[in-house]
Amino acid sequence: MNKILTLVFVLLVSLVAVQAADYAVNNVEVDDINAASAQAVYVQRGSIVDVEVFLTGNSNITNDKIDDVRVKAWIGGYEYGDVEYTSDIFEVEENVSYKKTLKLDVPEDIDASKDYTLHVEVYDDINVIDNVYTLRVQEARHQLRIRDVMFNPSSTVEAGQPLFATVRVENMGDKKEENVKVILSIPALGLTTRGYIDELAAHEDTDTSEDNEDEEDSGSVSDLYLVLPKDAKTGIYDVVVDVEYSRGHETESETFPIAVKAKEVEQVTSVTPSLKETVVITVDSQTKDVSKGKGAVYKVLFANLGQTAKTYTLNVESISFGATRVDPGVVSVAKDGTAEAYVYVSSNENTNPGIYSFKLRVNEGAELVKEVSISSNVVEEEKKTGVDAKTVFEGLFILLLVILIVLGVIVAVKRSKGAKQTGKPEEPHLEQSYY
Repeated sequence: MNKILTLVFVLLVSLVAVQAADYAVNNVEVDDINAASAQAVYVQRGSIVDVEVFLTGNSNITNDKIDDVRVKAWIGGYEYGDVEYTSDIFEVEENVSYKKTLKLDVPEDIDASKDYTLHVEVYDDINVIDNVYTLRVQEARHQLRIRDVMFNPSSTVEAGQPLFATVRVENMGDKKEENVKVILSIPALGLTTRGYIDELAAHEDTDTSEDNEDEEDSGSVSDLYLVLPKDAKTGIYDVVVDVEYSRGHETESETFPIAVKAKEVEQVTSVTPSLKETVVITVDSQTKDVSKGKGAVYKVLFANLGQTAKTYTLNVESISFGATRVDPGVVSVAKDGTAEAYVYVSSNENTNPGIYSFKLRVNEGAELVKEVSISSNVVEEEKKTGVDAKTVFEGLFILLLVILIVLGVIVAVKRSKGAKQTGKPEEPHLEQSYY
């Protein structure tokens, strides 16, 4: 009974507060849908939602108007803070109606497939009205986002040199995406190249489904590169990254500026350019983690900018913490072409954790073309919770041996009991001779 009386009192206080306000909210529309009459209004994450608030000044406003009114729309429950939008300050006169449009930016990484409470507040230094509505936030069916683009060597490149790019893409949609095409281009120089990401799992699936624990909702294309023309002029150029997905029906695009420096006259007119000017050799990572007793792989990329084919020999100096192998040891690169090689590094079981460095040497014939310093960070291997096959077989063998011993004891006991029941000692069977 006390709870009922308390509830009635709260409702009466709320009604008095609303009636005492000098204005009233007539209606709220979310993306042209009447929020008051809807059980929930659908909105898509990553979109900007129009919240239109209609209000009217009451006929008993003090001094005929209020000049410090604001309207605010917000939702809570977002991990990184409230999602909100507040209007500019305005005045409300008695018996005059107003419409205020608020732009609510729904984050693209907010949890989807759930309901959120939308608060619409109209307030000044004395009055406040807070109405609540329900928003149903859903992810788009197909939606990829370009999360990061890294340029190598940097965003400043010399004419005639290659520009390498790593593009990271994340799936924010409801469906898995396959054969995602990533296109890198510099339209002003007529350059373009492309790469592919095999598949990207749906964003929500990777968070909740054990079946998809080996799938990732983000992936990278790291072997994209463009060779700038040798006669490119100094200036700022736009690098365009396009991501095509959903069988080419959807496209995500971003543009990044790079600075191009024209070649100096001496380099352009040189008759015999050095190997360093015609060969670009890069390693995908200067440092990688290597678990004790395990290995890591470093990818070496060759770009031949010269006019003749080249053949290179790769050698890795011996290492104290394990073993190395290069595959292939000899790499041939066509003119204006590329090639790849791989350096395999394995750590000994008894290697102490720490960073170990070694050198990769690339030769053309007897001449050293490139020497790269590479590091391996040896770390403790994560403990496994499962049981390996060797342990299982050893356990089965011991169990089988125990069973055989028990069976032998049982047979011996039975034979002993049988001999006692007949009153004769158990004797071995002997052949009889007759005379």
